[in-house]
Amino acid sequence: MSFVFQAPPLLHAEAPAEPSRTVRLALWLLPFAVAGALLVHLYPDSYQQDGGFHFLFARWSVEHPQLLVDVWGRPLFTALYAFPARLGYPFAKLVTVAIALAAAWNTVKLARAHGLEHAELAVPLLFLQPSFLLICSDTMTEPLFALVLVVALRLHQAGRIRPSMWVAALLPLARPEGFFVALLWAASVALDPRADRTLLLRALSTIRLAAGVAAWWLASTLLTGDPCFIMHNWPPNWAAGATALGYGGGGRGSPLGLVPVRVLRLGRLRALPGVRGAPLSAGDASGLEPPGRLGA
Repeated sequence: MSFVFQAPPLLHAEAPAEPSRTVRLALWLLPFAVAGALLVHLYPDSYQQDGGFHFLFARWSVEHPQLLVDVWGRPLFTALYAFPARLGYPFAKLVTVAIALAAAWNTVKLARAHGLEHAELAVPLLFLQPSFLLICSDTMTEPLFALVLVVALRLHQAGRIRPSMWVAALLPLARPEGFFVALLWAASVALDPRADRTLLLRALSTIRLAAGVAAWWLASTLLTGDPCFIMHNWPPNWAAGATALGYGGGGRGSPLGLVPVRVLRLGRLRALPGVRGAPLSAGDASGLEPPGRLGA
């Protein structure tokens, strides 16, 4: 009788499964979410006057609805921050952190749609840009503009041309440069055969990009009774580029155009927001701003 010895099969150690793309993206976003919250806590004020003004526009937009359509205040920003601003300046700044994270998340999705490897690196490449890191926890309008833009780009890249135009129509309501981006978007759609069969139909379809401005005009007319409010309210010093670079707040006719502000030191605003024609009491101001922090 013979015995045949068979060696037991070798057990190969299984390679650890790679985390899913969703987990990898979350792991990249988490440290920047923590960093944003820390920036809100460690730097409770704005790095420039504009952040404080944008907060005040949103904070008092319920009592003074014309602020919702103010040119300098940016209608989309003011409407979105109207409720968070009533909860205090730190809460409004945390909303900006959430918007910045959403912009980074959508940027990664856009990079993946284009087939880029290691698309998650878009998160640090975005947040570690000095300008973006500076405003990712501030009440400034640029992060919101970036979010709207990247969402519109994702829709366009996916071939959803019409929805992308509806989203891109919001860009002028977030930043003045949105007007120029919308014009470039219209030219792109007119030349994109995916949008429609003929050039004429594609050109006509770009009228959707005017929807945001049309809604802004209608709202401003209803709230102010002035069909030319946007033109009358347009900041006169924008022609010289001063306000566009971050100086001043409120245009001609703006209810907050003459907000009395005492700057105690660079970057710290102590505001008693006297709205033109409707000065606020000290009690109102104290409810907005306890000592040391704007609107906390």
